[in-house]
Amino acid sequence: MKVLPIAILSGLFCLPLGTLSAIWTVLSVGRGEFLTAVVTLGVSAFCFGLIIPFLKIVPGKVTPRVEFDDAGTTIRPDRGIDIPFWCRYSASS
Repeated sequence: MKVLPIAILSGLFCLPLGTLSAIWTVLSVGRGEFLTAVVTLGVSAFCFGLIIPFLKIVPGKVTPRVEFDDAGTTIRPDRGIDIPFWCRYSASS
């Protein structure tokens, strides 16, 4: 499966929505509507957390982190993928 069409569609949908919700967050804080600001900040984090990993996936620069110790071998995902994923996950919860 090719990643580039999915990245383009995600960018076309999530980039304007994330930017709009980030602007809405700033306006809500300025008006003192803090609950709305928290919700729109979560929407913004979800949208940008979906787009940011594609910056490493599309060029093919993803490398797993491998750790060796007495307990065995641990393979973890790249931090450029893992951190935005958990930000997106926590924003949607």
